Amino acid sequence: MKVLVAAACLCAVPTLACAQDDGTLPVSFAEVSLGASFIPTIRTKTYTLSDGIDTATGHIELNYSTGLTAGAEAGILSGLFPKVGFSISYDYLQARFDHGLITGKLDGIPGSLAFTRNDVAGFGINLDNDVHLIAANVFYNPWEEGSIHPYIGGGVGVAIISHTDTQAAVTATAGVRADLSDNFYVGVRYRYFYVTGPTDSFGIRYDSLSNHSVMAMIGVYLDRESSHPWSRPPSGEAPPPVPSTAIASGRPPPPPVSSAPPPPATANRTPPSNVPPAPAYRPDLGIGGSTVTQYSTAAVNMADPHGAFIATVRSGGPAARAGLQPGDIVVSFNGERVETFDDLTRTIASAAPGTTVQLGVLRNGHVLQLAVQL
Repeated sequence: MKVLVAAACLCAVPTLACAQDDGTLPVSFAEVSLGASFIPTIRTKTYTLSDGIDTATGHIELNYSTGLTAGAEAGILSGLFPKVGFSISYDYLQARFDHGLITGKLDGIPGSLAFTRNDVAGFGINLDNDVHLIAANVFYNPWEEGSIHPYIGGGVGVAIISHTDTQAAVTATAGVRADLSDNFYVGVRYRYFYVTGPTDSFGIRYDSLSNHSVMAMIGVYLDRESSHPWSRPPSGEAPPPVPSTAIASGRPPPPPVSSAPPPPATANRTPPSNVPPAPAYRPDLGIGGSTVTQYSTAAVNMADPHGAFIATVRSGGPAARAGLQPGDIVVSFNGERVETFDDLTRTIASAAPGTTVQLGVLRNGHVLQLAVQL
């Protein structure tokens, strides 16, 4: 069963590597969860015992009370395909025995015997179990926009159960995440586990096991940043509004047309000094994205993670005309290193309109030099 875990971890590496070539913004996440688990009746295989005089045939049914469950999960959202994510999960289930029933026949005569937790404790038998489940999961996010994100998924892994051998496990999950901010979220999740029949320390084999868990969770987006459709000026002030035609074309907007009558002609007229200058046009590449860090999925193949990851490219903008694509990483500006997405947008905003600049772009493991006219 350990081979399944190793295979799942190996599958994660190419998944993360593919994430930077996808048109959507890959986001890593990590979460913890706490809730309750509900274990349906567990049944043993049917056994026949004989002492040479009497013959007994039957099985045992074990019932467990509602127990505590806790877990942790980490992965990426929309990494391999649009709206499809990948994660590795760990769940702990607390299985506390409550009561049981022995059903069968003694010398052909049917009968049954009920017993409780106190009955088996009197014989020094402990039927409690701690269950550890590790799984690799794939899930589908139908709605990526907005702050509410429902999802469904499934996975495979192993179940490590105390007093029994390790068995293969299959999971099915449905849940919803609600964003509290760009970095944090809360949610609720239902997860079903199916475990192949184990054999306990007494040598008794069981039918397959199942469990239903309902959990509340809290999580963090490790490298999520909101898109930057407008560059942020160095002073930290909000950029002036720009007409939509200027945004689409990338050219400076035309001067405003005033409906007021022209002032009378005056010789050597000097404009008053207290009139503020017209707002300056700030160049914009027309991209959205985020900063590449050591925790970013886009940095898997980078020895020195840095730069601006491009998630979206506006049609008709300077970036689109220069050939930039979603998934590119801008690592330099006119030969100077670009550390963050904000570094790039501030540098672009401070450049003169109409200037042609050189961007170093990492694409598919190769650095390209692209000329962009602002």
